[in-house]
Amino acid sequence: SLPEACVSSACGLVFDVHGLTMSGQMENANTDLAALGRQHGYIVVNPNAEPDPPGASWSATSDDPKVFAFLERVMNVFHVDAKRVHFTGFSQGGDMTWRMLCDHSDVFASAAPAGFGHSANEKCFSQATAPAHPLPILFMHGTADALVPFSSAEAARDAVIAAESLGPGEVVSQDDDHVWTRYTSSTGALFEFIQHDYTGVSLLGGHCFPGSIDPGGQPGQLFSFKCDQATAFDWGEEAMKFFIAHPRP
Repeated sequence: SLPEACVSSACGLVFDVHGLTMSGQMENANTDLAALGRQHGYIVVNPNAEPDPPGASWSATSDDPKVFAFLERVMNVFHVDAKRVHFTGFSQGGDMTWRMLCDHSDVFASAAPAGFGHSANEKCFSQATAPAHPLPILFMHGTADALVPFSSAEAARDAVIAAESLGPGEVVSQDDDHVWTRYTSSTGALFEFIQHDYTGVSLLGGHCFPGSIDPGGQPGQLFSFKCDQATAFDWGEEAMKFFIAHPRP
């Protein structure tokens, strides 16, 4: 998604990466980041994994280099504002987000992984190691996630806190269905964690997008990825607000 203004002036850039079985179009149906980018002056890219849905799946080894190479190409072709480059993704896309923010922390201003926590395969934040250039992170995960256990999200949260030497959490917002906690350090590191109790289709449980109105029905789409309940926040809107608030210094 290329806002007209970004043809003649330097805009920010957001990569928004889909999860297993999905497409870039399905991802955007849940985050609406393309429209939000047009509103706020950001180019938004929704890459597609191969093969087509529902077989779409990302490979860290083969796909991460391709996605990052395309990101660099977009930055160069459209003379992107290097202080406003951000990465987000859901499920497998969230997993890629963790890798990208660690492998290329010199490029990104901030990042927002969702629906994928810590795994034994992740070198990032393992054994209290951190990105070479710490960057603000907004992380979201469902407590009733039926595909990616919430325990992996707690492990990711604890690993970030340890690696960045973050202090006690401060609750930003809370109700019966979600808790949003902010962690900071004396050196300026920032990590925000949103845990929610919302659920979508039974197979996914809490593996869903809060605030989404995804109608489903796209080619190869197995089901809608929206959370079914009224939610206290919209994930796509909050990710964009986070990116706007956290450019590179």
